[in-house]
Amino acid sequence: MLHSRLLRYLDMVARTGSIRRAAERLNISASSINRQLLALEDELGTPVFERLPKTLRLTAAGEILIEHIRETLKEHSKTQDRIEMLRGNHGGTAHIFATDGLANGVLLPMLADIRDNHPSISTRLTVATADIVLQKLVSGEADIAVAQGLPHHPSINVTARFNSRIGAVFSSDHAVAHRPPKRLADYVDHGIVFPDAPHPFHHLIADMFTRAGLDFRPRHSSSSVCNLKEMARHHGAIAVLPRIDVIEDLRRRALVFAPLPAIVLQAEISLARQERGTTNSATNILEIELRNALRDVESEENETGPKRSMSVEH
Repeated sequence: MLHSRLLRYLDMVARTGSIRRAAERLNISASSINRQLLALEDELGTPVFERLPKTLRLTAAGEILIEHIRETLKEHSKTQDRIEMLRGNHGGTAHIFATDGLANGVLLPMLADIRDNHPSISTRLTVATADIVLQKLVSGEADIAVAQGLPHHPSINVTARFNSRIGAVFSSDHAVAHRPPKRLADYVDHGIVFPDAPHPFHHLIADMFTRAGLDFRPRHSSSSVCNLKEMARHHGAIAVLPRIDVIEDLRRRALVFAPLPAIVLQAEISLARQERGTTNSATNILEIELRNALRDVESEENETGPKRSMSVEH
């Protein structure tokens, strides 16, 4: 517990693959992290990271160490909760609003971790459109929100923004999984499905086909990302969705994601809370865990696709 700061430094370096990026996110100097890392490696008598030209990669010893670090950080959180309870602060409840794809994807394991590792707090999740999410933030009903296409409003504080590539999603046994199309037009013949008009990315995706010179209407559209994923998973459709909406399916290898040929479309995800208002430890913990979950997705997407960044705002 007393060395939790160093453990978090090492965890962030492992997540980002970079001392500089870890320092930016932790708001400390890169030299401070590097100095402590070198001291630790000297104490262990073995490197924790392999220094590659553009990244840092965990060594075998580093893999063992980072597993221990993450388990220790989880126990640290539990200990903090117990101490807070002794002080009479029981953590409270955090009400989170989220758009559909995020609520049923990247948020699921994060909320499960909070349930397991923070026994003094409780969470409440409401799924809504981006416009409704904004309304609930402004009215104070939402303690925190994570949403795609969140409109701007002066009374909310967007604490982080994240971009995820939009691409084709299909089952692993689909024909295109074995012979990826080289043209956008080739996908159309396989039965494209994508979010309907209320979704913030409907027009973005539709315009993409128009710019490609394709007179195109989806075979099926839906306000439910879960519905579109099921169409792709079990009914041979190709869904056009942000990668973050299917991240848990990709981790389980239930679906495949492929960038669209010669086109780069990005979905913006915002992490936000009220500009002013009361907060409790539950809200603060939830924001930290949400930020970490988005950064995990960022790391995965950086490893498998084009580079893009997440910006943290104050």
